[in-house]
Amino acid sequence: ISAAAMTQVRAPWASSGATTMHGSIPASGQTRYLAEIIVFLLLLLLAAIFRLPWFFQDVINWDESAFILIGQALADGHLPYTVVWDNKPPLGFAFFAFLVALVPDSLAFIRFGGSVLVAIAAYFVFRISVRLMARHYAFLAATLFIIAASVLITNMVATCNSARRWALGST
Repeated sequence: ISAAAMTQVRAPWASSGATTMHGSIPASGQTRYLAEIIVFLLLLLLAAIFRLPWFFQDVINWDESAFILIGQALADGHLPYTVVWDNKPPLGFAFFAFLVALVPDSLAFIRFGGSVLVAIAAYFVFRISVRLMARHYAFLAATLFIIAASVLITNMVATCNSARRWALGST
């Protein structure tokens, strides 16, 4: 066996006959990972664009406000469920506490953090969908998820709040 043959290592992602020198990622693997990063960045851009109209509003709905307030309490050093509480698991509150601690008093940054979470969820939709359909349809499914999570749900909450105010006779 030659020295060159001994330095060749089979990569787990390589096809049955392909090997790579020194265990580095083959060009096709590098392209695949770059494509995945580009997909995620495009989903993040779409999430930020669709959610941009709500970045600077004080209140979108009570649920998001509760997450932000409880995250603020955690960032101030209070334990979960002591000063401010909601009946949800604490990990979401911890994420908002991290955002508040990172950039205090910036509602736009907190809303961008929400866009990151929507983009991560959309990427998971993309990864699941790509096993069932072509990549462009999987990307469409992820984009539709972003639209549903950003525009439709926010508008539904606003519509319900307006209907409730109308039904109660207040403006």
